[in-house]
Amino acid sequence: MAGRHRTDTDSPKVAGWLIVAVILVIALITALIAWFALRDSERSARSEAEGDCIEGELTLPVAEAFPGAADELIAAYRDSAPVVRDHCIVPETAPVADAAVFVGVDSPAADAALKAADRSRGTASPQPAGTKAVGLAAREAAGPESTAADQVVYPAGDQTDIAVTAAAKLAGDDAAELLKRDRGEKLADADGSRPVAATEATAPEDTEFTPIEGAELSLSAIPLDAAGADADEEVTRAAADFTEFAGGRNSAEADRPDDALYAAAGTAATGDGDRDDAAAAPADGAAHDTLFLVDTSAAMEPQADGLAAAVGGPAAKLAEDGHAVALWNYSSPLNPGVTVPYRTNLGFGDGAQVEGVVDALGTGGVPMTRTSVLAALGSVQSQAAQTGEPVRLVVVTTGTAPGDMDDGAFGSALKDALGEDVELAVVHVGDGETDRVLSENAKATAKADGGRALDEAVARLAGVES
Repeated sequence: MAGRHRTDTDSPKVAGWLIVAVILVIALITALIAWFALRDSERSARSEAEGDCIEGELTLPVAEAFPGAADELIAAYRDSAPVVRDHCIVPETAPVADAAVFVGVDSPAADAALKAADRSRGTASPQPAGTKAVGLAAREAAGPESTAADQVVYPAGDQTDIAVTAAAKLAGDDAAELLKRDRGEKLADADGSRPVAATEATAPEDTEFTPIEGAELSLSAIPLDAAGADADEEVTRAAADFTEFAGGRNSAEADRPDDALYAAAGTAATGDGDRDDAAAAPADGAAHDTLFLVDTSAAMEPQADGLAAAVGGPAAKLAEDGHAVALWNYSSPLNPGVTVPYRTNLGFGDGAQVEGVVDALGTGGVPMTRTSVLAALGSVQSQAAQTGEPVRLVVVTTGTAPGDMDDGAFGSALKDALGEDVELAVVHVGDGETDRVLSENAKATAKADGGRALDEAVARLAGVES
Protein backbone atom coordinates (compact mmCIF):
# COMPACT_ATOMS: atom_id res chain seq x y z
CA MET A 1 0.00 0.00 0.00
CA ALA A 2 1.30 3.30 -1.02
CA GLY A 3 1.91 5.91 1.75
CA ARG A 4 2.84 9.66 2.01
CA HIS A 5 6.49 10.35 2.63
CA ARG A 6 7.78 13.67 4.11
CA THR A 7 10.46 15.28 2.07
CA ASP A 8 13.06 17.97 2.94
CA THR A 9 11.09 20.54 0.94
CA ASP A 10 7.90 20.26 2.97
CA SER A 11 7.31 23.24 5.46
CA PRO A 12 4.37 24.72 7.45
CA LYS A 13 2.41 27.47 5.72
CA VAL A 14 1.92 30.94 7.44
CA ALA A 15 -0.97 33.08 6.38
CA GLY A 16 0.04 36.36 4.69
CA TRP A 17 -2.46 38.39 6.64
CA LEU A 18 -0.77 37.39 9.89
CA ILE A 19 2.60 38.70 8.72
CA VAL A 20 1.04 42.03 7.76
CA ALA A 21 -0.68 42.29 11.12
CA VAL A 22 2.57 41.71 13.02
CA ILE A 23 4.36 44.38 11.00
CA LEU A 24 1.54 46.89 11.64
CA VAL A 25 1.63 46.21 15.37
CA ILE A 26 5.42 46.73 15.50
CA ALA A 27 5.09 50.00 13.54
CA LEU A 28 2.34 51.22 15.85
CA ILE A 29 4.37 50.45 18.96
CA THR A 30 7.41 52.21 17.50
CA ALA A 31 5.32 55.30 16.64
CA LEU A 32 3.84 55.41 20.15
CA ILE A 33 7.28 55.15 21.73
CA ALA A 34 8.58 57.99 19.53
CA TRP A 35 5.54 60.16 20.29
CA PHE A 36 5.88 59.72 24.04
CA ALA A 37 9.63 60.43 23.84
CA LEU A 38 9.03 63.62 21.84
CA ARG A 39 6.29 64.75 24.22
CA ASP A 40 8.53 64.18 27.23
CA SER A 41 11.39 65.99 25.48
CA GLU A 42 9.18 69.01 24.73
CA ARG A 43 7.87 69.04 28.28
CA SER A 44 11.42 68.84 29.61
CA ALA A 45 12.61 71.66 27.37
CA ARG A 46 9.61 73.81 28.26
CA SER A 47 10.08 73.08 31.93
CA GLU A 48 13.78 73.90 31.70
CA ALA A 49 13.08 77.17 29.90
CA GLU A 50 10.44 78.11 32.44
CA GLY A 51 12.92 77.27 35.18
CA ASP A 52 15.61 79.51 33.63
CA CYS A 53 13.20 82.45 33.46
CA ILE A 54 11.44 82.02 36.75
CA GLU A 55 11.61 85.80 37.30
CA GLY A 56 9.96 86.48 33.94
CA GLU A 57 11.01 88.94 31.26
CA LEU A 58 13.19 92.00 31.84
CA THR A 59 13.36 94.80 29.28
CA LEU A 60 16.85 96.12 28.51
CA PRO A 61 16.61 99.69 27.14
CA VAL A 62 19.24 100.36 24.45
CA ALA A 63 19.81 103.82 22.97
CA GLU A 64 21.08 104.35 19.41
CA ALA A 65 23.27 107.21 18.22
CA PHE A 66 21.27 107.14 14.98
CA PRO A 67 18.43 104.97 13.66
CA GLY A 68 19.64 101.47 12.88
CA ALA A 69 22.89 101.73 14.87
CA ALA A 70 21.92 98.88 17.20
CA ASP A 71 19.48 96.87 15.06
CA GLU A 72 21.82 94.01 14.14
CA LEU A 73 23.27 93.73 17.64
CA ILE A 74 19.85 93.77 19.30
CA ALA A 75 18.56 91.09 16.90
CA ALA A 76 21.58 88.86 17.48
CA TYR A 77 21.37 89.25 21.25
CA ARG A 78 17.64 88.51 21.25
CA ASP A 79 18.23 85.38 19.13
CA SER A 80 20.74 84.13 21.69
CA ALA A 81 17.88 83.81 24.22
CA PRO A 82 19.76 85.63 26.99
CA VAL A 83 18.98 84.84 30.61
CA VAL A 84 20.50 86.89 33.45
CA ARG A 85 19.75 86.13 37.08
CA ASP A 86 16.63 84.13 36.16
CA HIS A 87 15.29 86.91 33.91
CA CYS A 88 14.69 86.47 30.19
CA ILE A 89 16.28 89.62 28.74
CA VAL A 90 14.34 91.49 26.06
CA PRO A 91 16.44 94.25 24.43
CA GLU A 92 14.51 97.20 23.02
CA THR A 93 15.51 100.60 21.66
CA ALA A 94 14.87 103.52 24.02
CA PRO A 95 15.71 107.23 24.42
CA VAL A 96 19.14 108.02 25.84
CA ALA A 97 17.56 109.36 29.03
CA ASP A 98 16.06 105.94 29.79
CA ALA A 99 18.78 103.66 28.39
CA ALA A 100 21.19 101.34 30.16
CA VAL A 101 23.45 100.99 27.11
CA PHE A 102 24.32 103.43 24.32
CA VAL A 103 25.32 102.09 20.89
CA GLY A 104 27.24 104.49 18.69
CA VAL A 105 30.73 105.66 17.80
CA ASP A 106 32.83 106.13 20.94
CA SER A 107 33.49 109.78 20.18
CA PRO A 108 32.91 113.35 21.36
CA ALA A 109 29.50 113.12 19.67
CA ALA A 110 28.56 110.27 22.00
CA ASP A 111 29.62 112.32 25.00
CA ALA A 112 27.54 115.25 23.72
CA ALA A 113 24.47 113.01 23.36
CA LEU A 114 24.90 111.67 26.87
CA LYS A 115 25.42 115.13 28.33
CA ALA A 116 22.32 116.46 26.58
CA ALA A 117 20.29 113.69 28.23
CA ASP A 118 21.98 114.25 31.61
CA ARG A 119 23.55 110.80 31.46
CA SER A 120 27.09 109.58 31.98
CA ARG A 121 29.15 106.52 31.15
CA GLY A 122 29.37 103.61 33.53
CA THR A 123 32.67 102.35 34.85
CA ALA A 124 32.80 99.30 32.54
CA SER A 125 34.70 99.67 29.29
CA PRO A 126 32.85 100.02 25.98
CA GLN A 127 32.98 97.02 23.67
CA PRO A 128 33.06 96.91 19.85
CA ALA A 129 29.57 96.60 18.39
CA GLY A 130 30.09 96.29 14.64
CA THR A 131 30.29 98.80 11.82
CA LYS A 132 27.96 100.76 9.57
CA ALA A 133 28.90 102.00 6.12
CA VAL A 134 28.74 105.73 5.42
CA GLY A 135 27.85 106.96 1.95
CA LEU A 136 26.00 109.58 -0.04
CA ALA A 137 22.22 109.72 -0.40
CA ALA A 138 20.57 111.64 -3.23
CA ARG A 139 17.52 111.44 -5.46
CA GLU A 140 19.82 110.42 -8.28
CA ALA A 141 22.73 108.12 -7.48
CA ALA A 142 25.73 110.23 -6.48
CA GLY A 143 29.04 108.41 -6.87
CA PRO A 144 31.53 109.63 -4.24
CA GLU A 145 34.34 109.52 -6.80
CA SER A 146 32.43 111.79 -9.17
CA THR A 147 30.93 114.18 -6.62
CA ALA A 148 32.97 117.21 -5.53
CA ALA A 149 33.52 117.24 -1.77
CA ASP A 150 32.19 120.79 -1.44
CA GLN A 151 28.91 119.77 -3.11
CA VAL A 152 28.11 117.28 -0.36
CA VAL A 153 26.02 118.17 2.70
CA TYR A 154 27.74 117.05 5.91
CA PRO A 155 24.96 116.90 8.57
CA ALA A 156 27.02 118.08 11.54
CA GLY A 157 23.89 119.53 13.14
CA ASP A 158 22.40 116.18 14.15
CA GLN A 159 24.63 113.35 12.88
CA THR A 160 28.16 114.45 13.71
CA ASP A 161 29.78 111.01 13.45
CA ILE A 162 28.38 110.49 9.96
CA ALA A 163 29.38 114.01 8.88
CA VAL A 164 32.92 113.77 10.23
CA THR A 165 33.53 110.30 8.78
CA ALA A 166 32.33 111.32 5.32
CA ALA A 167 34.25 114.60 5.32
CA ALA A 168 37.47 112.90 6.41
CA LYS A 169 37.26 110.49 3.45
CA LEU A 170 36.02 112.91 0.78
CA ALA A 171 37.55 116.28 1.63
CA GLY A 172 41.01 115.55 3.02
CA ASP A 173 42.67 118.77 4.21
CA ASP A 174 39.46 120.73 3.51
CA ALA A 175 37.36 118.57 5.84
CA ALA A 176 37.49 120.95 8.81
CA GLU A 177 36.33 123.95 6.78
CA LEU A 178 33.45 122.02 5.25
CA LEU A 179 32.36 120.74 8.65
CA LYS A 180 32.37 124.29 10.03
CA ARG A 181 30.31 125.34 7.02
CA ASP A 182 27.72 122.64 7.68
CA ARG A 183 27.34 122.89 11.45
CA GLY A 184 23.69 123.82 11.02
CA GLU A 185 22.87 121.10 8.50
CA LYS A 186 20.66 118.27 9.74
CA LEU A 187 20.11 114.89 8.14
CA ALA A 188 16.53 115.04 9.39
CA ASP A 189 15.93 118.06 7.13
CA ALA A 190 17.62 116.66 4.01
CA ASP A 191 15.40 115.99 1.01
CA GLY A 192 17.95 114.47 -1.35
CA SER A 193 18.12 117.44 -3.71
CA ARG A 194 21.83 117.61 -2.82
CA PRO A 195 24.01 114.60 -1.93
CA VAL A 196 24.03 114.20 1.85
CA ALA A 197 26.26 112.01 3.99
CA ALA A 198 24.23 109.22 5.59
CA THR A 199 24.06 105.55 6.44
CA GLU A 200 21.74 103.31 4.47
CA ALA A 201 19.19 103.28 7.32
CA THR A 202 19.27 107.07 7.77
CA ALA A 203 19.15 108.00 4.07
CA PRO A 204 16.22 110.33 3.34
CA GLU A 205 13.12 108.82 1.77
CA ASP A 206 13.15 108.40 -2.01
CA THR A 207 16.93 108.67 -2.28
CA GLU A 208 19.56 106.25 -3.53
CA PHE A 209 22.39 105.33 -1.18
CA THR A 210 25.95 104.89 -2.49
CA PRO A 211 28.66 103.80 0.01
CA ILE A 212 31.91 105.76 0.24
CA GLU A 213 34.83 103.36 -0.07
CA GLY A 214 36.55 102.90 3.27
CA ALA A 215 34.10 105.09 5.20
CA GLU A 216 32.73 103.15 8.14
CA LEU A 217 31.39 104.03 11.56
CA SER A 218 33.04 101.78 14.13
CA LEU A 219 30.36 101.31 16.75
CA SER A 220 30.70 100.57 20.45
CA ALA A 221 28.31 99.38 23.12
CA ILE A 222 28.81 101.87 25.95
CA PRO A 223 27.40 100.93 29.37
CA LEU A 224 25.74 103.87 31.14
CA ASP A 225 25.67 104.89 34.75
CA ALA A 226 22.29 103.96 36.20
CA ALA A 227 22.08 107.19 38.19
CA GLY A 228 19.22 109.35 37.01
CA ALA A 229 17.75 106.63 34.79
CA ASP A 230 14.79 104.34 35.33
CA ALA A 231 17.09 101.39 35.81
CA ASP A 232 17.64 98.95 38.65
CA GLU A 233 20.42 96.57 39.57
CA GLU A 234 19.01 93.80 37.38
CA VAL A 235 18.96 96.09 34.34
CA THR A 236 22.56 97.06 35.05
CA ARG A 237 23.52 93.38 35.05
CA ALA A 238 21.64 92.86 31.80
CA ALA A 239 23.46 95.84 30.27
CA ALA A 240 26.79 94.30 31.25
CA ASP A 241 25.77 91.00 29.64
CA PHE A 242 24.65 92.79 26.46
CA THR A 243 27.94 94.70 26.29
CA GLU A 244 29.98 91.54 26.83
CA PHE A 245 27.96 89.81 24.11
CA ALA A 246 28.76 92.67 21.72
CA GLY A 247 32.47 92.41 22.39
CA GLY A 248 32.42 88.66 21.92
CA ARG A 249 30.99 88.80 18.41
CA ASN A 250 32.82 91.83 17.02
CA SER A 251 36.46 92.53 16.29
CA ALA A 252 38.32 95.49 17.75
CA GLU A 253 37.01 98.84 16.61
CA ALA A 254 38.79 100.76 13.86
CA ASP A 255 40.25 104.22 14.18
CA ARG A 256 37.84 107.14 14.03
CA PRO A 257 38.59 110.64 12.73
CA ASP A 258 40.63 113.00 14.86
CA ASP A 259 38.99 115.06 17.62
CA ALA A 260 39.96 118.21 15.72
CA LEU A 261 37.33 117.37 13.08
CA TYR A 262 34.70 116.92 15.77
CA ALA A 263 35.66 120.33 17.14
CA ALA A 264 35.33 121.80 13.64
CA ALA A 265 31.85 120.25 13.45
CA GLY A 266 30.95 121.96 16.70
CA THR A 267 31.33 118.97 19.01
CA ALA A 268 34.45 119.38 21.10
CA ALA A 269 36.16 116.59 23.01
CA THR A 270 34.59 117.87 26.23
CA GLY A 271 31.22 116.79 24.85
CA ASP A 272 29.70 120.27 24.45
CA GLY A 273 28.08 120.45 21.04
CA ASP A 274 27.90 124.25 21.01
CA ARG A 275 31.60 124.94 21.29
CA ASP A 276 34.45 125.15 18.82
CA ASP A 277 38.20 124.83 19.42
CA ALA A 278 37.68 127.40 22.17
CA ALA A 279 36.25 124.49 24.14
CA ALA A 280 39.83 123.96 25.24
CA ALA A 281 39.44 126.95 27.56
CA PRO A 282 39.10 126.23 31.29
CA ALA A 283 35.56 125.54 32.47
CA ASP A 284 35.40 128.74 34.52
CA GLY A 285 37.67 130.84 32.28
CA ALA A 286 39.82 131.85 35.27
CA ALA A 287 43.43 131.29 36.25
CA HIS A 288 44.17 129.39 39.47
CA ASP A 289 47.08 127.90 41.34
CA THR A 290 48.26 125.23 38.92
CA LEU A 291 50.28 122.04 38.91
CA PHE A 292 51.75 121.17 35.51
CA LEU A 293 52.20 117.40 35.06
CA VAL A 294 54.44 116.88 32.03
CA ASP A 295 54.95 113.62 30.14
CA THR A 296 58.67 113.08 29.51
CA SER A 297 58.41 109.56 28.10
CA ALA A 298 60.17 108.60 24.88
CA ALA A 299 56.97 109.43 22.98
CA MET A 300 57.45 113.12 23.86
CA GLU A 301 60.88 113.28 22.21
CA PRO A 302 59.63 114.87 18.93
CA GLN A 303 58.19 117.78 20.96
CA ALA A 304 61.07 118.08 23.43
CA ASP A 305 62.51 121.26 21.93
CA GLY A 306 59.29 123.25 22.29
CA LEU A 307 58.01 121.71 25.51
CA ALA A 308 59.84 124.03 27.90
CA ALA A 309 58.43 127.19 26.33
CA ALA A 310 54.94 125.71 25.99
CA VAL A 311 54.76 125.00 29.73
CA GLY A 312 57.13 127.67 31.01
CA GLY A 313 55.36 130.60 29.34
CA PRO A 314 51.95 130.02 30.99
CA ALA A 315 53.65 129.16 34.30
CA ALA A 316 55.45 132.51 34.33
CA LYS A 317 52.23 134.40 33.52
CA LEU A 318 50.41 132.63 36.32
CA ALA A 319 53.19 133.65 38.69
CA GLU A 320 52.95 137.26 37.51
CA ASP A 321 49.26 137.20 38.38
CA GLY A 322 50.02 135.97 41.88
CA HIS A 323 49.22 132.28 41.45
CA ALA A 324 51.36 129.50 42.86
CA VAL A 325 52.74 127.01 40.33
CA ALA A 326 54.10 123.48 40.76
CA LEU A 327 55.83 121.19 38.26
CA TRP A 328 55.96 117.41 38.08
CA ASN A 329 57.21 115.21 35.26
CA TYR A 330 56.62 111.52 34.65
CA SER A 331 57.36 108.57 32.38
CA SER A 332 58.16 105.21 33.99
CA PRO A 333 60.77 104.28 36.61
CA LEU A 334 64.13 104.49 34.80
CA ASN A 335 66.74 104.17 37.54
CA PRO A 336 67.49 101.36 40.01
CA GLY A 337 65.57 101.75 43.23
CA VAL A 338 62.95 104.08 41.74
CA THR A 339 59.46 102.64 42.21
CA VAL A 340 57.14 105.45 41.08
CA PRO A 341 56.86 106.96 37.58
CA TYR A 342 56.43 110.59 38.65
CA ARG A 343 58.92 113.13 40.01
CA THR A 344 58.21 116.31 41.97
CA ASN A 345 60.38 118.96 40.32
CA LEU A 346 58.95 122.10 41.94
CA GLY A 347 56.46 122.42 44.76
CA PHE A 348 53.81 125.14 44.72
CA GLY A 349 55.64 128.44 44.50
CA ASP A 350 57.17 130.79 41.92
CA GLY A 351 56.40 129.64 38.37
CA ALA A 352 59.25 131.66 36.88
CA GLN A 353 61.58 128.67 37.29
CA VAL A 354 59.42 126.20 35.38
CA GLU A 355 60.79 126.79 31.87
CA GLY A 356 64.39 126.22 32.91
CA VAL A 357 63.54 123.03 34.80
CA VAL A 358 61.54 121.57 31.90
CA ASP A 359 64.33 122.45 29.49
CA ALA A 360 66.76 120.36 31.54
CA LEU A 361 64.56 117.27 31.57
CA GLY A 362 65.39 114.32 29.35
CA THR A 363 62.99 111.84 27.77
CA GLY A 364 62.69 108.09 28.07
CA GLY A 365 60.51 105.24 29.21
CA VAL A 366 56.77 104.89 28.70
CA PRO A 367 53.95 107.20 29.83
CA MET A 368 52.47 105.83 33.05
CA THR A 369 49.93 108.62 32.97
CA ARG A 370 47.15 107.26 35.14
CA THR A 371 49.31 106.48 38.16
CA SER A 372 50.97 109.88 37.87
CA VAL A 373 47.72 111.82 37.48
CA LEU A 374 46.24 110.33 40.64
CA ALA A 375 49.38 111.14 42.62
CA ALA A 376 49.43 114.71 41.29
CA LEU A 377 45.76 115.17 42.16
CA GLY A 378 46.66 114.36 45.76
CA SER A 379 49.03 117.34 45.75
CA VAL A 380 46.35 119.53 44.12
CA GLN A 381 43.84 118.52 46.79
CA SER A 382 46.28 119.49 49.54
CA GLN A 383 46.91 122.91 47.96
CA ALA A 384 43.18 123.54 47.60
CA ALA A 385 42.59 122.59 51.23
CA GLN A 386 45.36 124.93 52.40
CA THR A 387 44.27 127.94 50.34
CA GLY A 388 40.53 127.44 50.24
CA GLU A 389 40.68 128.27 46.53
CA PRO A 390 40.30 126.16 43.36
CA VAL A 391 43.50 124.51 42.08
CA ARG A 392 44.00 123.14 38.57
CA LEU A 393 46.02 120.18 37.31
CA VAL A 394 47.16 120.63 33.70
CA VAL A 395 48.37 117.35 32.19
CA VAL A 396 50.52 117.48 29.06
CA THR A 397 50.55 113.90 27.77
CA THR A 398 51.21 111.68 24.76
CA GLY A 399 48.82 109.00 25.98
CA THR A 400 48.83 106.16 28.49
CA ALA A 401 50.97 103.04 28.53
CA PRO A 402 49.05 99.73 28.43
CA GLY A 403 48.67 98.17 31.83
CA ASP A 404 48.77 101.42 33.79
CA MET A 405 45.52 100.80 35.74
CA ASP A 406 42.32 99.47 34.22
CA ASP A 407 39.53 101.78 33.06
CA GLY A 408 37.15 101.02 35.89
CA ALA A 409 39.62 101.56 38.72
CA PHE A 410 41.03 104.71 37.15
CA GLY A 411 37.64 106.22 36.40
CA SER A 412 36.41 105.57 39.92
CA ALA A 413 39.56 107.04 41.47
CA LEU A 414 39.31 110.15 39.29
CA LYS A 415 35.71 110.78 40.28
CA ASP A 416 36.70 110.53 43.94
CA ALA A 417 39.65 112.91 43.53
CA LEU A 418 38.00 115.64 41.47
CA GLY A 419 35.63 118.20 42.91
CA GLU A 420 34.52 121.81 42.95
CA ASP A 421 37.98 123.02 44.02
CA VAL A 422 40.03 120.43 42.10
CA GLU A 423 40.03 120.79 38.31
CA LEU A 424 41.60 118.63 35.63
CA ALA A 425 42.63 119.83 32.15
CA VAL A 426 44.36 117.63 29.57
CA VAL A 427 46.49 118.52 26.54
CA HIS A 428 47.11 115.51 24.30
CA VAL A 429 50.29 115.86 22.26
CA GLY A 430 51.01 113.99 19.02
CA ASP A 431 49.15 111.22 17.22
CA GLY A 432 49.15 108.57 19.96
CA GLU A 433 45.90 107.14 21.30
CA THR A 434 43.99 109.49 23.58
CA ASP A 435 43.26 108.24 27.08
CA ARG A 436 39.45 108.24 26.89
CA VAL A 437 38.82 107.90 30.63
CA LEU A 438 41.20 110.76 31.42
CA SER A 439 39.61 113.03 28.82
CA GLU A 440 36.06 112.22 29.87
CA ASN A 441 36.76 113.29 33.43
CA ALA A 442 38.60 116.48 32.48
CA LYS A 443 36.80 119.82 32.58
CA ALA A 444 38.69 120.84 29.46
CA THR A 445 40.77 119.08 26.79
CA ALA A 446 42.84 120.04 23.79
CA LYS A 447 44.92 118.25 21.20
CA ALA A 448 48.06 119.61 19.57
CA ASP A 449 50.81 118.28 17.34
CA GLY A 450 53.42 120.69 18.70
CA GLY A 451 54.76 124.10 17.81
CA ARG A 452 52.47 127.10 18.12
CA ALA A 453 49.40 124.87 18.56
CA LEU A 454 50.96 123.34 21.68
CA ASP A 455 51.81 126.77 23.11
CA GLU A 456 48.24 127.97 22.61
CA ALA A 457 46.63 124.80 23.97
CA VAL A 458 48.62 124.80 27.23
CA ALA A 459 48.04 128.53 27.73
CA ARG A 460 44.27 128.23 27.18
CA LEU A 461 43.91 125.33 29.57
CA ALA A 462 45.98 127.16 32.18
CA GLY A 463 43.66 130.17 31.92
CA VAL A 464 46.15 132.64 30.45
CA GLU A 465 46.66 134.19 27.02
CA SER A 466 49.41 132.66 24.87
